[in-house]
Amino acid sequence: MSELYKFDDLSNYVDQAGDGFHEIAYEDIGFTQATNADQYYRRLIKQERTLYRPDDLGAAEDDALKLLPFRTLQSLAFPGETYKLAFTPDLLAQVFKGDDHPLIPADVLGSGGDHSDQGGYLPNQQFKEKGLFPDSDPDDHWWIPAGRVFMSSSDLEEASEELEYARKHFFLPLRYRDPFHTETY
Repeated sequence: MSELYKFDDLSNYVDQAGDGFHEIAYEDIGFTQATNADQYYRRLIKQERTLYRPDDLGAAEDDALKLLPFRTLQSLAFPGETYKLAFTPDLLAQVFKGDDHPLIPADVLGSGGDHSDQGGYLPNQQFKEKGLFPDSDPDDHWWIPAGRVFMSSSDLEEASEELEYARKHFFLPLRYRDPFHTETY
């Protein structure tokens, strides 16, 4: 018969793995960073962040693309954009490399400018500069945008017009725009 875990034991293992001293890098396929076999570790395998829209859909600043900072939510909780972590510096250095050259050219990763509505990979420094990601985030992490949802059927409207339309239509999402500006109604 195999050993059964008690709830307190499992709780202690989870606490140990989550204490900040038992992290394994995603790139460490062989688990070489796990230095003590008697302890429990955790490895990040996926990271996503959702930035939300303000309750007024950006009307106060006349910016229909306005997003709230990470971990900020207002009462209506309108989703703005979701980002998936694509590359870390170690992943690029260890996995995506050829014979002394990177396999992903710098122009594919972007120039660090505002590519938020042009698809492609976005550096987290860009989000930190805008106050959307915490300053404590490590630099040189690249994120993939998922697209935006809008509450009006036309992209010609100002943020205040979108808010007025949304109020009349129960704040239903009516339009999706992918990172490459392709619209779906």
